[in-house]
Amino acid sequence: MPTVDKKIGFLNIIFLFIISFAAFIVFMDTFKTPVSIFFPEIEVILYNLYETFKDVILFLKDLV
Repeated sequence: MPTVDKKIGFLNIIFLFIISFAAFIVFMDTFKTPVSIFFPEIEVILYNLYETFKDVILFLKDLV
């Protein structure tokens, strides 16, 4: 049987990165209290991240 070489496309890698990043953010938000033992500033970082997402969404809405 011949082997089939599957090529991983650039868009697949970007899609995987976005999903992994979103899962990491959800994980950090879910376990905020235990993670804050190791990273005391995690609440401030997550708050700033959410505000950045809001700013980007508002920018894109204004752009359209």
